[in-house]
Amino acid sequence: MDNESSVNNSSGDDFSDHNFNSTDNREPGSDSSSGSDSQSPDSDNSSSDLDGFFSGDDTSSSSKDKTIHVIIENGNSSNDLNGNGSAIIDPGADNGTISGDGYTDGGSGGYTGGSSGSSSSGEVILHKPQLLLEDSNLSGQSLKAGTTQEMSVVFRNKSRSQNVFGLKISLSTETKGIEFAKNSFYVQRLTPGEAITLKSLMTIAEDTAPGQVTVTFSLEYEDSKATAATGTETLTFNISQQLRAELEASDIPSIVYTMDTIEVPVKAMNLGRDKLYNAKVRLEATGLSPSGTVFLGNIEAGTAAEGSMKIYVKGKTNETAATLSPGQISGRFILTYEDSSGNSYETASDFLTELKESQIQSLKVEEDQTETNSWWYSILAVGALFLICIILLLLVSLRRKNVLLEEARKAASQ
Repeated sequence: MDNESSVNNSSGDDFSDHNFNSTDNREPGSDSSSGSDSQSPDSDNSSSDLDGFFSGDDTSSSSKDKTIHVIIENGNSSNDLNGNGSAIIDPGADNGTISGDGYTDGGSGGYTGGSSGSSSSGEVILHKPQLLLEDSNLSGQSLKAGTTQEMSVVFRNKSRSQNVFGLKISLSTETKGIEFAKNSFYVQRLTPGEAITLKSLMTIAEDTAPGQVTVTFSLEYEDSKATAATGTETLTFNISQQLRAELEASDIPSIVYTMDTIEVPVKAMNLGRDKLYNAKVRLEATGLSPSGTVFLGNIEAGTAAEGSMKIYVKGKTNETAATLSPGQISGRFILTYEDSSGNSYETASDFLTELKESQIQSLKVEEDQTETNSWWYSILAVGALFLICIILLLLVSLRRKNVLLEEARKAASQ
């Protein structure tokens, strides 16, 4: 525990023997010679409690009160004062001369303080030591739900002169599904500038909501004067869910013919707890040419998105004769999607189909029928001509009979 000692500026001891000097602490308008008179030290101060302030009162009525308070850290009670009652400065503190104006001069950690107190006395202001979260292995990281991670954090005492005692660090978070193996830590003492590393396993449940997580570290400790102090530090990182997606594209025909165009429906299902971004489906197959990539967009958790893909079955050409030979061909539909951080994922659905050459059978059938049925047309034509001849003969015979009958009637009437 830090001890404080006060030394009367009117003492006859030379302060330079104790690594600090005293200057006159004058009141505005006071005589410059009033602070230079030597006074005898107060012998009663040597038995005072070292945990408090030591003061030497000026017994002379003409002298002004010029008490200087000196902070002593980590000093033993038996060594706080030397043989003549002078204060001893702790080596852990910032060294410098102490002036009667109430501030330390020459030390990098000096503090001003004369303006807040009485103008007739100077006191070194002891500021509360600060503990800061300096580093962590999880800061800004993206962690997967359903995993266990080791959390490591580094705290440092930023004070250059004060120790920290009885440090208790408590962990808490408002995010459900996150549990720590250790919820609190205790450190007996941290010296000025000292750092300490704390580690704890952190379990993230599978149903933890995705997004940013804030872990709060509540600090409770005491300074060198046993004054209680508190502080709060935070650590942030992101939680992402395991993405699960499935692709359905099973309606491709078992047989496809060259130069045909087929249409295949595709469906992407989000089976996870997080959103899928920029989902799209593409085709990879030899001899099959898709019209393009099917874009399905964003897919919410527990939902599905559907689309269709037009596929042209390539014909057999000189360049592709080797790859488009009739037979079985294999291919795959590939679903590509992203998470909220822009990381890309893929899942595929394989298929197998048979490729056959297209045949124009209707034209060949018509040509065969024309060649095989031509003699039947000749027979029909001859038969029709024969019937026509018979009909003509009958008509001529009937006409002749009618003429003879007409002549017979005329002869009978005469």
